[in-house]
This record gives sequence, C-alpha cells and structure tokens, in this order.
Amino acid sequence: MTGYTPYRFFPAARIALARVPKAGCTSLTRWADAVETAVSAGGREATPRNGIHLARIADVPEGTLRITSLRHPVDRVVSVYANKILASPAGEWIFRYLRAPWYPRLESLAEVRAGFRRFVEKLVDDGSFLRGENIHWRPQGLTVPDIADFDLVLPTARLAELPGLVAAARPDLAVAASVPMRRENAADTPLADLLLEPDLVAAIERVYADDLVLLDRHGIGRSFRRPVGRRPEAGFDVEAELSRLRAARRAEYHAIIDRFLDG
Repeated sequence: MTGYTPYRFFPAARIALARVPKAGCTSLTRWADAVETAVSAGGREATPRNGIHLARIADVPEGTLRITSLRHPVDRVVSVYANKILASPAGEWIFRYLRAPWYPRLESLAEVRAGFRRFVEKLVDDGSFLRGENIHWRPQGLTVPDIADFDLVLPTARLAELPGLVAAARPDLAVAASVPMRRENAADTPLADLLLEPDLVAAIERVYADDLVLLDRHGIGRSFRRPVGRRPEAGFDVEAELSRLRAARRAEYHAIIDRFLDG
C-alpha cells in the first residue's frame, strides 16, 4: 500500500486531483469523472475512469485547475478504523491485520474501544506504521507534499461547494456547476461515535500536528465532527450491531478465500 500515487488528470475538463484517502477522495474522483463526461459529451475525447495517473502535479498542462481535499485527523483516524477495520469492506484488510494487537475481534463494545485505543497508540509509538504502513492513515501532508501548488483545497465538509467554486474559477467550465457532488462511502457503523476519549483526541492531534498546520495554512478550521466520550443511547442494540459486523467480516473473509480457490 506504500506505492500510492494520488494524482489524477482529466484532460477534457483540464482538472487535476490529489486523492487523499479517507478525505473525500472517492466523492471527489467520481465528481471529476462526471464533469469529464459532461465536457466530453461536447465533442472532446473521453478519459478513462478515475482520470490519467500522474507521478506529480507539476506534470499537468498550464491552465489546469488543481484540486484536493483535507480532513481533520481526528475524524480521519476514526473513519479509517470504523470503515476499514470494524466494517471490513474488503477481505484483504482482514488477512493483512488479523493478528495485529489492535485489530478488534468484535466481541464487545469494550473490546472494540480497547482496540481503537491500541490502534492510536500504535500510530503514536511507531513512526514507520504511521508514515509508511498504509495510505489510509498516512499523514495527508506526506501524501500530497506539493499541496502548496494547488488552486483549490477544501475540507471534506465543504466539498458540496466545489462545483460552484470550479465554475467561478474557470468560466469555460460552467458545466461543472450543474454536476452535484455526491457523498460516497459515508455510511458508518454507529460504533464510530463511541470510540473517542479526550486523551485519544490529544494523542491524534499530537501525532498529526503537521496535518493540523496544513489545515491552518488553507484556512480550514480545527473543529472535528466526532463526539468525545459518548456512550450508547437508550435503545441502541450494541450486540446486534456487533453481530452484523461479524457476519459482514465472515462474508468478506470467505469471499476472498473463494476467489483464491476459483483462481
């Protein structure tokens, strides 16, 4: 996962993206795909889905609008744990991390919360784990080291504004205003709101201090969305949710085994 290249170029629209994992990258890319399709419908050549891969943003032609998004590291760390580790969206994650001390067995809320704490501690204590292990929690400034060269840098919470901003910045791309930004991969397990404690917030902000500086440089506030210290509300069946997650994990596990056997 360490050889990730974030840059994508959409030549018909003359838009370039830096895709920062767990910072709205899927929403951003699908929107750019839709804009590219709309422009191509006017007679220009269509681009492959997800754009053309580039080694660096400096390789885009003059006049290209360079766009990326950032996310508060607290929200981002909770999201990766909830979406990629608790929810097991792909069997590869299970096989890669099953024996890690921080990987939750989904036995109880207490066990899940303890696993999240160990995950944060691993980020704090192991620089190679933080910076090189996985693009989904690698600091955003490392993924996009040339972010100062970008024209539009938005927080994920404001991505819905991007179509209008692009149309205003590029009058020749007025069609962008009519292409809505849709939130992708936004569904979380409710357990995601039960993970944070004040000391974990402080630890995440400390280890991702450079990402917080990036937010400051681009006029993005330091507030985050996730609640701190929340406990399950009355009527929320924790065990039913854990059972659902366990069933999904088993399905993903067997699906990847079946693909291996079929191959």
